[in-house]
Amino acid sequence: MSPNISLEMVLPAETDLLNALATARDFADVAMRGRPRSLMPQLLVYAFPYGAEKRELSIFAIGGEFDGQEKGRILKKIGMGMYTRRRLPTHVALVTEAWLSEDMFEAGRRKYLLPEDDPNRIETITVQLLSLDCRARLNQRTVRRDAGGRMEWDGEWDLLEGVQVKTNLLACFFAGFAAAARSLREA
Repeated sequence: MSPNISLEMVLPAETDLLNALATARDFADVAMRGRPRSLMPQLLVYAFPYGAEKRELSIFAIGGEFDGQEKGRILKKIGMGMYTRRRLPTHVALVTEAWLSEDMFEAGRRKYLLPEDDPNRIETITVQLLSLDCRARLNQRTVRRDAGGRMEWDGEWDLLEGVQVKTNLLACFFAGFAAAARSLREA
């Protein structure tokens, strides 16, 4: 099954970096109300339509099965689409499920290759945010599953200061935007 991307909605948005982060967390909170079995990745893009003074929020749902490399290509494609839709992005947020391992290293050596390899891993909903000027924020909130496999919150949102996510997915979005701008100028 190949991934599909759908533009779910476009809303007016007045925002700065911290408000964008709060909106992404709120979006995850709403998605979790139905106690889903999984959370489809959502990309929230805050952008100015060219010539407009008011920012808007575009929310993209990314469905299907794909690996990390494919996610990068998808986000680059969305970034290119924002340029062709004549939108100037200022912030982009990714809301997704993730595994967290607090026991990845032992005696200075890697104990597990990936967090999913750790039998004591913790399931989280993660909100990653990147601004056009490269300011980044990361929030996470742990979840647990009931006997039926449905997710529910198991803690509060944690703002992880100084923690880097080992991914360049959000940078792929901005790279796609820049590539589209460059290619259209060269044409």
